[in-house]
Parts: sequence; structure tokens; C-alpha cells
Amino acid sequence: MTRVGDLAVVRTKNVSPFELCVDVLCHDRPSYERLLAALSVAVVARLYGVAEADCELSSSAPALAIKFTIPREVDAGGVGDRDIFGAAQAVPLQELPLQEPPRTESSPMEPQATPINLFEYQERARELLPKHEYDFIAQGATDEITVRRARTVFDSILLRQRVLRDIATRDLSTTVLGRRVECPIMICPAGFHTRVTPDGELATARAAHAMGTVIVLSNSSSHTLEDIGAATPGGKWFQHYLYRDRDLTLTMAKRAADAGYDAVCITLDFPPVPPKRERSIRNRYSQEPSPNYAGLGVPRYDYGLGHDAMRGVGELIDHSATWDDLHWFTEHAGLPVVVKGILAGEDGALAAESGVRGIVVSAHGGRQLDTTVTSIEALPEVVSAVAGRAEVFLDSGIRRGTDVFKALALGARAVLFGRPLFWGLAVGGEAGLRDVIQILRDELELTMALCGHSTTATIGPDSLYLSSPLVPSLSGTAHPTSVSGALRF
Repeated sequence: MTRVGDLAVVRTKNVSPFELCVDVLCHDRPSYERLLAALSVAVVARLYGVAEADCELSSSAPALAIKFTIPREVDAGGVGDRDIFGAAQAVPLQELPLQEPPRTESSPMEPQATPINLFEYQERARELLPKHEYDFIAQGATDEITVRRARTVFDSILLRQRVLRDIATRDLSTTVLGRRVECPIMICPAGFHTRVTPDGELATARAAHAMGTVIVLSNSSSHTLEDIGAATPGGKWFQHYLYRDRDLTLTMAKRAADAGYDAVCITLDFPPVPPKRERSIRNRYSQEPSPNYAGLGVPRYDYGLGHDAMRGVGELIDHSATWDDLHWFTEHAGLPVVVKGILAGEDGALAAESGVRGIVVSAHGGRQLDTTVTSIEALPEVVSAVAGRAEVFLDSGIRRGTDVFKALALGARAVLFGRPLFWGLAVGGEAGLRDVIQILRDELELTMALCGHSTTATIGPDSLYLSSPLVPSLSGTAHPTSVSGALRF
């Protein structure tokens, strides 16, 4: 997607040798219609050197589609995305002859164009993105059972509503590794944001800063960690791995420190045998390595069958690493260390003993190993084992503010989300991602208020039912007033 003044050109397609369709994101329909009508003539003139082209506008919220009919003597077959992006960007929008639309006394209300929840953002993104890109983001490993179960498990946890608890003012802020964030919702490390928006992680970092939260930048970012560090003064962690070359492991941490990052996040669940992501195998998905590894000879990521598939940075990772190696890294990193990919209490305890400052309970979005427990199921066990020696976070499956609340109630200090960041960026760029965060924040605030909490600090397991309260009544036993002593799924 490319920003064009107030426009966001999200895709182009050659419908026939003589027609070109451009879908443009639309939040303010009247002004977009005026702008597009003028823009169409200017773009066609630049692309084809012709003065006139018929323009047909059609609407499919949240996008407007312009169909240009090009004079028959002009060959439109060679025009692609970059051509239309360049032509549109070159048009001086302030010089376009915009016409005010006719005013009417009353007009029927149009359907809501902007998505109002993360599921609608996902559906809009599915419509806008190429299939192979959408599949890459949405998929899980093999049968995607863990992906589906995450939603089922979150939905099965019930809230205990409370009243008359003084909720006149509400404070959603918290701290993560000593940094204040305006709400306990952070950006998960996920690679190559340019797959959905040209600004990539630059847009993501700006959105995170605008919303007062932290971005965890993936090692597989489409911009260097230094570029992202310079783009925003906001909170940021850098995610990478324990490499066979210890000097490289420390060099990455030093680069992050020099670029102003608050912490390094080490992903632990990257297997030596590539995960079987069947959608990408079918699509023959492939991508270049990140510029963060320029000069290191990292091969491209090619998703296929076999042990040499999806190599990429995996060729640098030390798959023989143990807890001793993690302890060595925490002592030499020069920044606080967070680990990601913990699903067992024993591993949480060992991570805490290794000196990490934070632990992300994560099923990797169900993208590595299918039929594992979901992150929210593993969270109470890890929180108990860590016993306050490190901050505990959760990612995987966050789609509603109620999900955030449930994670906080079960001991998470904050949550991270991954796939929805791509949905927001695909639909609206930086503004779309800000809106995704705002939706989660607003839903969390509503949940807090109706469960009787004015701050995130007071949210605990007594705010939840982990099974229907009818169960003990029907079995003849007394129902507990708190579930804090019985966190079982």
C-alpha cells in the first residue's frame, strides 16, 4: 500500500488490455470521490501520455475502485503496481481541480466503512492482500488446530462482573521493564511489515509511539534496527536469537543498545527442522533475508518440503544452546534480556534462574508446533513457577479487549499481538494500526469498568470463572468465591 496525500493506493490490477482498476482505501467517502475523479485524469495522462480517459467509480467499503478505460490505441498491458504508485505520487494533489459534490437536504446513511473490531480488520485485509501474503500471515503449522483453539479457550473463560466499585476514573497504564506504557498492549515481533505497507516497521514504530506502547522489532524486519531506532523515541525491544557465533549474538545486542532499544528479546522456539506451514508450501512462498543480516550470507526464505526449507537466519542459530548459554548472554548482553517461547512452568523457572528480566509465554501464534497448549492455558503455570523473579507477558491469540483482561487476571503484566498488526497496516497503514490498538484499549477499559477495576494493578484471578459456575452447584459442592486457588482449564 502506498500513501498518496490523503489516499492509500492498496492494489492495482489489469482487468483487460484496455482497463486499469485501482482500489483506494476510503474513510471519508465524499472527499475521496472528489479527489479520485480529478486524480484519475492526471494519473492516466502521466502513465499513457493521453489527455482523457473515462473513469468509473464504484464502492465496496472501505475501498473505492476506479476503473480507467484507456484509448484503444494505447497498450495498457505493461502497467503494474509501481507504475501506478509512481504516477499517483507525482500528481500535485493541491493543484487538482476538485469539485464540491452536490448537497442534498438528506441522504441515507452509508454502512460503517471503518472496521470496528479486529475480526473485521482481518476480513478487510484478506480482501486487499495478495493470497500468498494473506496466507503467510494468517496460517499456523500443519492443521492449525492451536490457532483455532486459542480463540476457543479465550472464549471459554468467563468474566465475573462487579458493581458499585468506584470506577469513575480508570487508569490503563502499567510499566514494562521500568518503562511506563499507556496500556498493557504491545507489538509482537513479526517480520517484514513491508509485505502489507511500504513504510513497513517505520509505520509500526510510529503507531506504537503514538499510542504510548512498545514495539518489539523482529530480527527479520524490512528496515534495519538502526533505521527503526532513529524513527521514534518510543519504547522498543529488539528480537533475535542465540547464534552459533557468540560474537554475532553480542554484536546484535550492542547494535540494539547503540540504537536506543530498551531490551533484547531472545526467541527460544525456532526449531532446527522447519515448521510445516502448509499454506506457504502450496503457495511456494519465498522472501529475501532482512537487511539486519546484510553481508552475512544469509540465504533467502523458501517455504517448501524438506530439511533445507525455510532456511534464512535459521542457518545462523545455535540449535545446541542450553540454559547455560542463555545465562552467559544475560551476563554479557548489556541490555535487559527477555525470552519468548515459554509454555512450561519448568522452563519459566529456568529462564528466571538464568537472569532474564522478562518472559513471554508464547505458542508462537500456533505457527511452529501444532496441538500444543495455547498461551493462555500455559500462563498460570508459568506465572506460578517464575514466582515474581521476572515480568511475565503473553502473546498469541489476542483479538479482544476481554482477552487482554483475562491474560492480566491470570498473571500477565502485558500482552503482545502479532497478526492484527498486519491487518491494521494493510487496511490503513500507520493510522490503521493505531486504530487496532485503540480498539483493544477501549474494549479493555470497558471490561475493567464492568468487572469493577479502575486500574490494571487490581485485576486478578478472582475476576474470572474458568468453568461455568453451574458446575459445582449441579455436582452438589459449594461454589468458590475466587478461582485464585484453582486455575485449571
